[in-house]
Amino acid sequence: MTENNVSNNNSTAGTSVTGRDNSLETVSDKIDALLSGEVISLKVQDEFQLNESGRYQFRSANKVLDSLYISDTVNRLYVFLSSADAYNRNIEPVFARSQWSSFFKGHKLFLDDMYRHELSFAPTFYYRSLEEVEIIVRRLAINKKIKAQDITFIASTSGAFAASYLASSIEGSSVIALSPVFAVLNAFPKRTRSLEFISKMRIDEKDVNKGNPKLTLFNVFNNKKSRFFFYLNLQNEEDLKQINILFTELKEPVRTGLIKYRKNIIFWIVDNDMPENTRRMPGLAFCKFIDDTFVKDKKIPEEEVLTCLTGDYMVPVI
Repeated sequence: MTENNVSNNNSTAGTSVTGRDNSLETVSDKIDALLSGEVISLKVQDEFQLNESGRYQFRSANKVLDSLYISDTVNRLYVFLSSADAYNRNIEPVFARSQWSSFFKGHKLFLDDMYRHELSFAPTFYYRSLEEVEIIVRRLAINKKIKAQDITFIASTSGAFAASYLASSIEGSSVIALSPVFAVLNAFPKRTRSLEFISKMRIDEKDVNKGNPKLTLFNVFNNKKSRFFFYLNLQNEEDLKQINILFTELKEPVRTGLIKYRKNIIFWIVDNDMPENTRRMPGLAFCKFIDDTFVKDKKIPEEEVLTCLTGDYMVPVI
């Protein structure tokens, strides 16, 4: 459940999106400038507004959500959730995929759950922060007059779990979930880690069940208003474990290809070999393609998806 992004150092190598005159180096300079600026501290419960691009830190009780906000004139909102699994008070926030910012037209909000440092445990799956993230996203959308159908979450692994939960909560929004976790307690390699997660998150024994929407995504499949795109690779052990759990629950056979579970829920399941000790999942160009088709046009040509999943559209995730 690792992510190869530290601070704003996001892998975009080998990707290209035509029609843009911004080089990634220029984007990197802009991001670095924003990251080096003043960090504005806000309370989640306050009637805050984000007017200027920059660093914002949202506080609620002893929880901290670090964010990078980039404003735009286009009335859309993209929310990127980190899936960082490192904890140390000296580690900077991880704003996953911040280098993609210029390629998605709309307001961008990059979030990292710094509560993992307080707990000395990761990944947190945003378990104790999901309500706060939802408040932040809803308030930003209201302030910018952005409709739910113009909100898109993008994330991978543990961040994709949280993103899918939030897309279901904010009905009408969309999520592009790469190698998502569907059952949190089954995502840890050892039962002792699952028990530690339960303890750290102070989860009551009666809530440790598959009906808890903060522990499984099974309830998502009853949602008919939001849009869900799930990418998984059967050659990845973690993906295979999660897809077997989910499809058993759904009473569906596991198969590869473009699977339209419902018109608003699509799986793209591949069986691609991966180099030893690496994970490979779609990069910028693929996510942009899904955003332009499934999210915006509500159509997804299978032959074009096949093209997007070859060559430079795949990036390594270490």
